[in-house]
Amino acid sequence: LLPPSRHVIWLDNLFTTVRLLERLREDGIGGAGTVRTIKTSREKTEESRRRKHRGNLSESSQSTLKIEINTQKTVGQLAWKDNNVVLFATTVGDLQKTVIRLRKRPSKTQTSAIKTRRMFRDYIRKKLSIPKLVDLYNHYMNLINYFN
Repeated sequence: LLPPSRHVIWLDNLFTTVRLLERLREDGIGGAGTVRTIKTSREKTEESRRRKHRGNLSESSQSTLKIEINTQKTVGQLAWKDNNVVLFATTVGDLQKTVIRLRKRPSKTQTSAIKTRRMFRDYIRKKLSIPKLVDLYNHYMNLINYFN
């Protein structure tokens, strides 16, 4: 993966694809964002063609974090269990770095609340370790509202 560059484009899951991130990387621009699991048939075909170049899925010290880097070391992907599984792809940064953030307990009406609320016990807020890239994504994607 690239070291953090001067320019990074943060994308939501509507636009993020491995192909786009590879193209941005070729142009010297960092890219990162959440990824959809549903792909068009063309993307599925290209993905199956590239599977032989993918790295192995390994588990980090946290059971909720899975990391994969393709063999060309161009795009890193991680799956992180928050309230739901969040899929993330990036060409910049360190996928294994985490930060501690104060997180709010999900409401009882949330679909995944039963599993997630267990770790909070009786606390409304709790400090949890989250991937640094996910933290940066949340920060920069929330800045978009300042320009509207």
